[in-house]
Amino acid sequence: MKNVAAAIVLCLCLTAPGFASDTTPPATAAQPTTAPSLSDTRAAAERGDAAAQNELGLIYKEGRFGVAKDEVEAVAWFRKAAEQGHAEGQINLAYMYVSGHGVAQDPAQAVSWMRKAAEQGAGEAQVGLGLYYQKGQGVAPDAAQAALWYRKAADQGDAGGELHVGFMYLEGRSVAQDNAEALGWLKKAAGHADGSKWTTSNRNLARQFIEMIQGNGSIEPTPAPTSAPAPAR
Repeated sequence: MKNVAAAIVLCLCLTAPGFASDTTPPATAAQPTTAPSLSDTRAAAERGDAAAQNELGLIYKEGRFGVAKDEVEAVAWFRKAAEQGHAEGQINLAYMYVSGHGVAQDPAQAVSWMRKAAEQGAGEAQVGLGLYYQKGQGVAPDAAQAALWYRKAADQGDAGGELHVGFMYLEGRSVAQDNAEALGWLKKAAGHADGSKWTTSNRNLARQFIEMIQGNGSIEPTPAPTSAPAPAR
């Protein structure tokens, strides 16, 4: 089962939070299918609309509508949204801090902003905060806190939370190792329909792990990673 252990370590990077937009279900970096015009978005952002500020940040981050990519400007708009308590803006600002895009890299600031979104109940942020605790990224490693935040996300039906709770039981990390419980949570994650990029990517990872486990014919406990991977980019 060494391949399963290695895959779990890799998954810690793959399931890190990405960019979130209000124009699609929360926690997706996908471009919206029906987006307002650039002028409408900018006007709303300048009026103080937090969702529009977050969206304008994504426009600058991704270079949409022919706008030149400008990560410093993206950070400025994410911050405006985040400071109004906008969860997606907080997730996006956390991502910029952890990756060092458009702002000096500061994992502690990433944790602070991700926590604000997590405390509002954003599932992706709860998983992101759990990952920071698990990897010791911007905060002291704390497996119990990681488990708490993964469970909060899983209990509200977040695919990423379900995936990571499955990993907890598979590894016996902060819980008694339990193969059946691990598979049960992985199957929950695998059962999601197509949705946001976040949901779909975690669902697909869960399906791959189930196939890997079933292909080996059994599940064995796998060691938790002992070192933190590089910051997600």
